[in-house]
Amino acid sequence: MLKLHTRRSPLKLRFFSTTPNKTPVTIYRGDKTSVFFNLAFEEFLLEQKPENPILFLWRNDPTINIGRHQNPWKECRLNVMESEGCSLVRRYSGGGAIFQDLGQSTFTFINKASDASWDRNFNILEKALGGLGINAKRK
Repeated sequence: MLKLHTRRSPLKLRFFSTTPNKTPVTIYRGDKTSVFFNLAFEEFLLEQKPENPILFLWRNDPTINIGRHQNPWKECRLNVMESEGCSLVRRYSGGGAIFQDLGQSTFTFINKASDASWDRNFNILEKALGGLGINAKRK
């Protein structure tokens, strides 16, 4: 069952169940394109320690997103980024530098580690994107 809740907020909230045991899944679709808002909202969701899975779909204005251990003075051309209005943020996870803009979508899964499942996560993502009119298939 799919319910769409509209609010006067920068997020659209959907609930549906895609798991074999009918565990409800909460999906947030971010309408803000500020990387600072999106990362703060992601952290807020993590701190809630939800019982059921959450999927957060979001996009950012031009941003370089670096990993925990990266040195921005070595990885980025900071003067070019500043002149072009590109933000710089550091995520709490590791990994390399990522360029993000409105032509790319980002998603975050939040779930208890004991319930983690790649197959279920792809199923949730396919259904969420389908609800947005995007025909996504896992290959």
